[in-house]
Amino acid sequence: MKAMTWRGGNQFTLDEVPDPEASPGHVVVEIDTTGICGTDVHITQGLFPAIPDTILGHEGAGTIVEIGEGVSSDRMGQRVVVNHSAHCFECWNCRNWNISRCEVAPASSNGLFAQYVALHSRVALQLPENLEMETAAMTEPAACCLSGVEMLDIPYRATGLVIGAGIMGLFTAAFMKTHGVETLVVSEPVKVRREMAKQFGADILHDPNDVPLEE
Repeated sequence: MKAMTWRGGNQFTLDEVPDPEASPGHVVVEIDTTGICGTDVHITQGLFPAIPDTILGHEGAGTIVEIGEGVSSDRMGQRVVVNHSAHCFECWNCRNWNISRCEVAPASSNGLFAQYVALHSRVALQLPENLEMETAAMTEPAACCLSGVEMLDIPYRATGLVIGAGIMGLFTAAFMKTHGVETLVVSEPVKVRREMAKQFGADILHDPNDVPLEE
C-alpha cells in the first residue's frame, strides 16, 4: 500500500509499504478520509514527542475490507470511524476511561496517512448511513472538545468564554451551549470565523483587534 512517512522536521516521503493484516479480533480498514491534526503539525515542529520514520494521522474514517478471526462477518464492508489509540479494554486505565493511556495493548499497525490500517474491531465504529466520511473524520477532535467540556462544573445560567474559533474552538462552543452555558462569548480576530461561531451557538462575538476582551 501507499503511505506517507514522516522523516523528521517537515520532511515526508510517499512510500510503498506492506499491507497490514487482520489478526484475531482485528479488522483492516481502507482509509477514505483523514484529517490533519494540530498534533501532527506540532510533531513536525518538534513540539510534540514522536520518533521519525513514522506514519502519522489519527483522525479518520473508512471501510472495513478484511476481518480477523473472531470478528463477525457482518462487519465486512461497514463504513466506520476509527479510534487510532490502542486499547486492551481490561487494564485499570481502560476500565477508568483513560483508554489513550493503555499500557498493555499494541498500537494500530500504522497511522492513518496510509491506504489501510489494522486495528481492534472495537475501535472501528459503524457510521450512520447519512453521515459522510469527511464529517465522520472529525469525530476525534470533536470528542476531545466534548471531553474537556464534560470536565467543567458549569453553574446554572453560566456565562462562558471561548478564545479562538478554529475547529476546536467551534466544537467547544457548541458543546458548552448543549451543556448549560446560557451566554456564550467567542473571541476571534478573523471575521469569517466569528460569523461561523454564531452558527455554533455564540451569543456574543468579540473581535480582539477592536476592543480588549477585558472591556
